[in-house]
Amino acid sequence: MASNRRILWKMRCRVSVSFSAGAHHTQYYLTNICSRNFYGNGKRDIVSISYNVKDYYQELHPAVRLYKNLTRDDLQTVSVNCQRPTNSIFGTVWETISGKETEKDARTDAGKEIMVYLPDPVNISNRAPAGLIKQDLIEVADIKISVEVHPSGGEVKAEANEGIKVLYGSLADAKDQKVKRTPLGTNRFPDKESLKPPTPEQQPSKKEPASPSVYTFTADQCSGAIILRLTPTDTTDTFKTYRRATDVDDKVQTLFDLGNFGLETPKLKFSKVEKLWWGEEFTNVEFYNLTGFHFRFLETKQHIAHMQFWIAVIPGPKVDARLHDHTDQAFRELHTCLSQGTPQEQVSGTAKQGGMVAPRKEYYSKSFDDVKKLEEKLNEGAFDYCALMPLEEHGKIWHTLDDGRTIYRKNGTVSYPAHAWRAGVGNAGENVDVWMALEFDARL
Repeated sequence: MASNRRILWKMRCRVSVSFSAGAHHTQYYLTNICSRNFYGNGKRDIVSISYNVKDYYQELHPAVRLYKNLTRDDLQTVSVNCQRPTNSIFGTVWETISGKETEKDARTDAGKEIMVYLPDPVNISNRAPAGLIKQDLIEVADIKISVEVHPSGGEVKAEANEGIKVLYGSLADAKDQKVKRTPLGTNRFPDKESLKPPTPEQQPSKKEPASPSVYTFTADQCSGAIILRLTPTDTTDTFKTYRRATDVDDKVQTLFDLGNFGLETPKLKFSKVEKLWWGEEFTNVEFYNLTGFHFRFLETKQHIAHMQFWIAVIPGPKVDARLHDHTDQAFRELHTCLSQGTPQEQVSGTAKQGGMVAPRKEYYSKSFDDVKKLEEKLNEGAFDYCALMPLEEHGKIWHTLDDGRTIYRKNGTVSYPAHAWRAGVGNAGENVDVWMALEFDARL
């Protein structure tokens, strides 16, 4: 314990005091220090921030510094009630501060996200319960979303009404390894695919009778698999529609309890986009966001994906996410519908279901400004439209080479055409579209 105290004392001095070489005075940093389990491995790390005070002290290099606790396990004296990381999922809280938060925001969990640290599937033991590691995350639009880590070659069971989305690795049909599910899907926009398991008549192998309710995948033999499981809470296999955004928001539940890591679990909720620091252009638009979860590998902290949720109120094609092309963000993005505000039986005449829009092939490489002009002229013939039903995901929108490899811009971001979610136009009054966005790391 004495050895551990000396280490922490040296770290504290390192971030709080500096002596000027050759000078006749001692220079002190104005520093706040905090000790927490930042790396999610059960050890206490130290973070510090050095800052300026007007007319009093000018810090040469204001910075936030994180010092990882590298002490051996046998020296560890502070416990955060965590299991060994190789067979566990860990969580911490990430808070974005823009400087535009209101006093009300400061009293709520606005801007907070949960960081989920997942063990690499090749490192986990098949002796884990049921051969997997699982953590419930959140319930949105009456769909419970969980994350699971499956070892190499492990079996993954799926009920007929569940959605299975791969975050890392791949899943194969248990009897035909050539039929795979991967994080970025197989189809290009405007094609789409269901996250539900194949129905018995769709299953690639018919050597044995298939169960009508349970389907078996196999995790990749080399990399294993990390998946999201989307389970409707309504056992009748009917997906709900919602009249107002508040009807969705009131039922959101954060299921990942961070109490075991010494943290208070944030109550994740939807915010109207016009009230967010970046949402000024959406003033008076019925558009809502809930962000969300970041997934990283526990061992390396490599980013895997970011998950967030959106609501758009219908009717009206102007109630949408606006055309955008991610010129300042490096990820590959896919969207999954959780609730379709315009049921299929209402689609007739001018009625249209909510979904994603992007330029047709002949306009796919046009600049953002050129595509914007096509939209302003109401040239609908220039756009493909992909309406989505619950647990359906659209295909890849970003630019790729002929062999499927991602094209990047000079600034390192992923090359995208202009695209947007377009809310539906229903015949039965206002409902809302609810969807999930997964933003995959650009180079993983």
